[in-house]
Amino acid sequence: ISAFSEAVKMVPSNEWQKRNLGRLYYMIGDSANAEAIYQDLSKVLYDKYYYWQEYAQLVDNPSVKAGMLAKAILLESNEDYIGDIRLEFASYLIAAGNKKAASIELERYHSNRVKKGWKIPDKYSDLKRGIDDTPACKGNNQDLYQSMAIVADEFVYKNLPWVEMVLVESWKNDYDKSFVVLTDGKGHNIKVNRNYQKLLNHAHRGKPFWV
Repeated sequence: ISAFSEAVKMVPSNEWQKRNLGRLYYMIGDSANAEAIYQDLSKVLYDKYYYWQEYAQLVDNPSVKAGMLAKAILLESNEDYIGDIRLEFASYLIAAGNKKAASIELERYHSNRVKKGWKIPDKYSDLKRGIDDTPACKGNNQDLYQSMAIVADEFVYKNLPWVEMVLVESWKNDYDKSFVVLTDGKGHNIKVNRNYQKLLNHAHRGKPFWV
């Protein structure tokens, strides 16, 4: 631990080292320090799917964990990256009794694996058996992601003050992902994936938000 801590102190801007230190703390049972590091990382990694995926592994509260997985799915459109997240989210949904939503997750996962010609793991088969009495469902769980992600937001940002910001710019990158920039007019700007919150989906320039 000491070597990792010193490395972070030497280069505090290195997010990779901070993530490794946070996971190491969790592995040795120091959940308080692990959570503190990932809380701090939220300032720079809030729009990265892997941040929410990793943070979900560090929390025990099922609803918070599921909310973080939902945010990860919202933030990443490439199915190749979020397959394991879908399986974990489906596992939560089955435990919660929401078999229809779980079926949608498993169908999305299976469809991508078949498309890519990848092996179907045993974990998928095990989860599928848990919803044998539920027909395969297509579509998406977009509204469910949005509602569950609120729990994750409240958990991560519970100690931060609300700030009024205005949308000043929007664009799509080369991977067809939509982003917006919000500013508080005092030199503080944040770039946000439009999928980060449902309210951003059709927001226009000049629209204010409390964040």
